Amino acid sequence: MKPTDIGQTVLQQSDVMPHLLSLHVTSGCVTVSKIHGIGKTTALGVLKSGHVPPPLGNLSASQEQLVKQGTSFIGVCYGNSPSVLTMSEHRFLKWKNVTQKQDAQARELTTSISSI
Repeated sequence: MKPTDIGQTVLQQSDVMPHLLSLHVTSGCVTVSKIHGIGKTTALGVLKSGHVPPPLGNLSASQEQLVKQGTSFIGVCYGNSPSVLTMSEHRFLKWKNVTQKQDAQARELTTSISSI
């Protein structure tokens, strides 16, 4: 096993480092539960696609800014548009997407069973 060069890793991941606390909180760990369906890979992928999580640890950030940016980031992690304004809307869209897939699968199963 090759040893990790910490200095090189810091240079390679410098764009991620300011967001580690937010990513950690969103995607969970041993001491923090993750938000259902959002793991490390999803959160990091959303960050690398240009959507920035809330600036946790930034004492000059307002509560409004944290909530707005956090809502947008979590929504994008769920596959929604960043323009959706509330977590209730994000949850509804996620639920709608999941139930539509389940309905389609049930129709497909019913069709395949009836053709037997």
